[in-house]
Amino acid sequence: MSMKLWLPVALGCTLATSTLALAEQLVFTGMCDASAAVALDDTHFAVADDERDTLRIYDLTTLEQTSELNLTAYLHNRNKKGEPKEADLEGAVRRGQNVIWISSHGRNKDAQEKVFRWRLFATPIIDKSPPALAAPTHEAYPGFHADLMAYGTAHPELGLAQAEPNPPKKGGLNIEGLADAGDDDLYIGLRSPLWNGQAIVLKMLDVSGVLSGGLGPIKMGEPLPLDLGGRGIRSMERVGDHYLIIAGPSTEDDSSEGTKLGFKLYTWNGTQSRTISSSDTDFTGLSPEALFEIGATGHFMALSDDGTVKTGGVKCKDNDAAKSFRAITFDPL
Repeated sequence: MSMKLWLPVALGCTLATSTLALAEQLVFTGMCDASAAVALDDTHFAVADDERDTLRIYDLTTLEQTSELNLTAYLHNRNKKGEPKEADLEGAVRRGQNVIWISSHGRNKDAQEKVFRWRLFATPIIDKSPPALAAPTHEAYPGFHADLMAYGTAHPELGLAQAEPNPPKKGGLNIEGLADAGDDDLYIGLRSPLWNGQAIVLKMLDVSGVLSGGLGPIKMGEPLPLDLGGRGIRSMERVGDHYLIIAGPSTEDDSSEGTKLGFKLYTWNGTQSRTISSSDTDFTGLSPEALFEIGATGHFMALSDDGTVKTGGVKCKDNDAAKSFRAITFDPL
């Protein structure tokens, strides 16, 4: 699979290449940890920040933020001292005039269980110019963590119960992909754990009930292992009858010296036959964790989680005066 780079009109250029060079990057300011995103129309997208419970809308023609939606109060994500605690939003998918968001459902870096990270909800799209997001009309579903653990009991071969007590970057339970699976179903993609070295895709069945305030549980289909070269799923997007998947290191060890799995773009046919092909996309220097098709343009954008990128010796996530994230836009041919 070759790649043809596409850039917004504002940048004034188009070129073709077999890989995506780092020179062709877009930079958006105001946040660092781009973790999930969807297109709202041909020139605007919504993006989640896994360090802040604020959704932001950006304009592709100007690279400027047009609006934001703070979800802290809606998600009830405050500790006993009243301090905000992040939901760790990691996956998004558009369904009609709503965007569905899912958090990691994993523990924090210290292996502490945090119910703040057990969230599944939908935000209505406000159809105006520019488009925006409205506050959810129903409470976030808090029961999917319990649903996953029950599913893991029924499917012990997946190792979900063994993974759950661990931090996400040490092989703990960690959802990072969300995609349309047809009908009223969704696919979730796990960064970790892996199943015999393969990434895990799970189908959530009949999700509209819990998104409308239902109690659950969410039923699930048979697990699907995907051979992504030892990588976990970082983002996935349905494109017609197939899926694009960004895969990357499943654990910190996988991205350390001596391993360096790196990030790759894969195409999956979305069926039990599990046909996989990989592209030669160059993600060197990036940490792509959000992937979406830009409206009906046929172009795609990958956003980099740049929270740990340092400027002036300070990590982006800790530098309130200079927050930004990078993106690349391409045509999968």
